[in-house]
Amino acid sequence: STRGKRTIPIEEWYAGPGRSNKEHDEVLVKIRIPRDHYEGFTGHYFKYGKRRALEIATMGCCCLVKLAADKSTIEDIRLAFGVAAPTPMRATGAEDAVRGLPVAEAVEKIGELAQAETHPRDSWRASKDFRLQLLGEMSRRSLIEAARHARALQIPVSVLPLGSSCTPPNAAVAFTDRRLTVPQGEPFTLNATATSDFPNELAAKVTILDTSGQPKTERDILLRSASPTPLAIDLPPIDRAGDYAFTIQLGGQGADGRPADDADTVLVHVEEPPRRKLLYLAANPGWEWRFLRPVAEHANNLEISAIIRIGQSDADHAALPADFRPARLFHRFNLPNTSGEDLGFPATPAEYADFDAVILECSAATLFTPEQCAALLAFVERRGGGLLLTGTPEILPEELRKLLPARDFAEIQSPLRSALQVNREFIFEGDALTRLGSGQVALPPRTRYCLAKFPKPAARVAIADDHGDAILVAQGNYGAGRVAWLGLAESWRWCLADGNDHDGTATHREFWETLLTWLGSNRQPTLRPELPAEETALGQPVTLAAWVTGPDFLPAPAAQVQLRVRRPDQTTELITLSPSAEELGLYQAEFTPTLPGAYTADFTALATPESVAVTAQGIFLSRDLSREAQESAARPELLADVARMTGGSLLRTPINWNELPLSQNIPKTVTHSYLLENIGCALLLILLWSLEWWLRRRNGLK
Repeated sequence: STRGKRTIPIEEWYAGPGRSNKEHDEVLVKIRIPRDHYEGFTGHYFKYGKRRALEIATMGCCCLVKLAADKSTIEDIRLAFGVAAPTPMRATGAEDAVRGLPVAEAVEKIGELAQAETHPRDSWRASKDFRLQLLGEMSRRSLIEAARHARALQIPVSVLPLGSSCTPPNAAVAFTDRRLTVPQGEPFTLNATATSDFPNELAAKVTILDTSGQPKTERDILLRSASPTPLAIDLPPIDRAGDYAFTIQLGGQGADGRPADDADTVLVHVEEPPRRKLLYLAANPGWEWRFLRPVAEHANNLEISAIIRIGQSDADHAALPADFRPARLFHRFNLPNTSGEDLGFPATPAEYADFDAVILECSAATLFTPEQCAALLAFVERRGGGLLLTGTPEILPEELRKLLPARDFAEIQSPLRSALQVNREFIFEGDALTRLGSGQVALPPRTRYCLAKFPKPAARVAIADDHGDAILVAQGNYGAGRVAWLGLAESWRWCLADGNDHDGTATHREFWETLLTWLGSNRQPTLRPELPAEETALGQPVTLAAWVTGPDFLPAPAAQVQLRVRRPDQTTELITLSPSAEELGLYQAEFTPTLPGAYTADFTALATPESVAVTAQGIFLSRDLSREAQESAARPELLADVARMTGGSLLRTPINWNELPLSQNIPKTVTHSYLLENIGCALLLILLWSLEWWLRRRNGLK
């Protein structure tokens, strides 16, 4: 602040829920963590929440642990909780109680110790008893995981053979990024860096391999000592979206000190352009549909289907002869109909499964049955689909009114000129609605539209008229999906209002492309793999999981999920995933990577015996993360000491370990022992002196 700097302990930073001890004129510029507070520690964090989409946690627990040299005793520990008290807290009493205990014994005790030290409260998110149960279980689990990570860190010894006096020269190559996202169908570049500490210039060859291990490109390079060589490898476009692994190999450099760093792998995610499948539901083939269909056909990222009522029921045509009555009541556009029946609006959640968003005219909703309303609600709340309601909302069925993001509506007619107000900060990323937000676009003249006076607390006004009354109100988190209401039922009039600059059609197209793309961007897939986001350690088991939903968009409790893992050497392993005991719809299995490189995971799931099998693919990376690989500097003295202490039992080549020189780091004690202090030595000296005296007397010597 202007008054100077001050440093406070982290315990004094938190003043209460949502409050800190920072004064109004102060700025937080630094968080200082002493080195001894993290060096040698490994940790694990657990979060429990109602939904993965929310950052608000019901309970959070973090445990840091430092193990003793035997890797089975706790040398030091830190245990902290969030939402267990008004502010984040440490369970110092539990830490002191388990410090110095074996890990197994500490795991048994730490849960009860943490529960005794914390006093959570009841709230609408969780009761006190439930939070106490979470405290005990999360304490145990976080300690187990932190200790497991600590045991995975091995003792760094050396990469040198005994007798070597210096580190052998080494050349290495590594990608600049661990993960990369590229557009589908466009060429891309992989950036890497090659290094060498050979004394002279070194000619080498760089090869890029794809996921199947086939070479994609090769290049000859010249490595200079202590000078990094940047590499930019251009690759052709990939036409299919998904995850791909590319490996760079360095060869031709001859003898190398560390062959393990002669290759590296990068994960490339080929991103498909966002393509949304839309379903338009209307009570009659009005002008809005006639102008909306060309918009979808023009846009590369939109595909639209429709179900439109075109006739009346037999009861409405009772006065007409049967031959003059319409053959069909509903027209289906871009939708298969193998049954041949006159199918109406969707009545089951499965009929919405292929769509990202639904445009529903309020007049069409009046024809919905309770089953059709329930199917649409399931699509939004569970599937994460988008829903746009258009028209007068007062006529909506009671079951669908709760979807409205506003209340108190009124219908008016626009004047000759009514400029639009666009809230760009809400839902539309960047300046997508540049034409509407320019202030030069007005509502189509003489257009009847509805306005909303009061948006709901969780909703925001996206577009308003020149009086500030809402025309487009959107809500980004209704269940898992998105909901918007549009009071403008005649947006097609923009296309008829072209002036000299011919911007009416462009305005109409921009408005619908932007709105529909946002609406359909939150739909959840039926099968969603969950693979490690970071590189995994060789030899350590990892959890491979997948989320499966059924035809009703609910978590599938009895799905059949199989996983085929393809290793870097192209061998495969078939694994059957088991249901999780904690999360409904989650299926998981453990897998232990044994080779460095990319592992391809192909999932196949069958939610119910009657459903169609769905597939998904993912890739995860594994590498040697042990301290021997990370800390590969020469340590001949330490290696010699280990060989001496173990009698050479850990060495592959027999060696006379007694001849190895002592390390300068080994403590030494110098002691002096006098012969006369030993009774045996004293008696021996007296005996020798007596023998000499007797021999001298016998020979007549004095």
